[in-house]
Amino acid sequence: MVFFACFLMAVVVLICGLIFQRDKLWVKILETILLVQVLFATFIISSLILSMEGGTVAWSGLLVVADLALHLVVFLLGIFFIFKLYKYKIVKRCMIVLMVFCIIFASYIFISWNYDMNMPRIVERETKQNEIVKLDKEPSFKLTNNLPKLDGATALYPVYVAFANAVYPDYVTKKLYINHYQTNTDYVKCTTTKGAYNDIVDGSADIIFVASPSTEQEEKAKELGIELVYTPIGKDGFVFFVNSKNPVNNLTIDEIKGIYSGEITTWKTIGEMENLKNDSFALMTLGKIKAFQRDKGSGSQTNLEKIMGDTKIKEPIMEERQDFMSGMVSAVTSQYKNYKNAIGYSFRYYVEDMVDNTGIKFLSINSIYPSKENIANDTYPFAGSFYAVTRSDCSSEVKQFVEWMKSSEGQELVEKVGYVKIKED
Repeated sequence: MVFFACFLMAVVVLICGLIFQRDKLWVKILETILLVQVLFATFIISSLILSMEGGTVAWSGLLVVADLALHLVVFLLGIFFIFKLYKYKIVKRCMIVLMVFCIIFASYIFISWNYDMNMPRIVERETKQNEIVKLDKEPSFKLTNNLPKLDGATALYPVYVAFANAVYPDYVTKKLYINHYQTNTDYVKCTTTKGAYNDIVDGSADIIFVASPSTEQEEKAKELGIELVYTPIGKDGFVFFVNSKNPVNNLTIDEIKGIYSGEITTWKTIGEMENLKNDSFALMTLGKIKAFQRDKGSGSQTNLEKIMGDTKIKEPIMEERQDFMSGMVSAVTSQYKNYKNAIGYSFRYYVEDMVDNTGIKFLSINSIYPSKENIANDTYPFAGSFYAVTRSDCSSEVKQFVEWMKSSEGQELVEKVGYVKIKED
């Protein structure tokens, strides 16, 4: 911003110089410097385009430094040469207009930056449990040798770390923590949904804990001749959330599809569809819907794709796409920011128990709220199972461990963590 203002000021000074003192040496000097600067800027832009295409330009860094130095020179020369032209009234007026423009422009950038930086973020924090959830008594099943290696989604880490803590030997459990970034063991890790599916396919994990796979993840396993076995071990709800001050409390499945296909673009339209006449002004002031998305292959994005079916998902603006689970609940740069016009999605347990969720609220879908009861009885439309995924050629220890997860002891841990247990057969 500052460099742009400097360049603009120098251009104005040059134009005034060409009008009033065209034959002066200083005008020719400034003209030459500006031309060189434009040339440098062209090389820099070209190198950036090349780098985005996967190429590299070894001297692009030097060009940037040189361009910054030229900006400084232009700024100093511009200030100096203004005094040579100040006797002309039109120059005075141009300088005043330019100064006002720069002040307004700088103020706008500062206010926008400050607003963005102070926007409430919903970031990952410690879970509501202060420690790993445990059974009230010693488990009936223990593993001592050939321990399965576990991996999974961030939202499911509290479940499978509780499983490991219950049945693994002490030399493993003493390195386990309720927060995945503290755990330091070869047997339990958390590389998110995408990483976990890669690990089960390449053999670096024996059991992964995830939602259902994307089409690409299923096809990758098939291409490598690997058969994956999906064992349901618990349930959760896929939820949509908005700023807590948003008057909208419910969306239909068709409205969800409309928002994420780009067919519905404003909250005012949603208000009309939901017959929210008393909140029409508030919804109109919200303006366009800021619909955040996750990266392809993540558990959340896969669930959205399944909801959308054959309806194409719109390409989000860069600020809206999230790279990490906590990012879904402020923009590609960090996390989902709780703008007044924002909407996002994730899993109920993750938003309720694993992130700072101040300032947001869950939406009902087809007038059904994503409570644990509605998820348990399958009335909530986006209730679904999560799985312990294994390979068909897994060891006997892996099979026994997964069977124990389905037992009353395993399901007790699922419930104690905060998820919904699977129905008994």
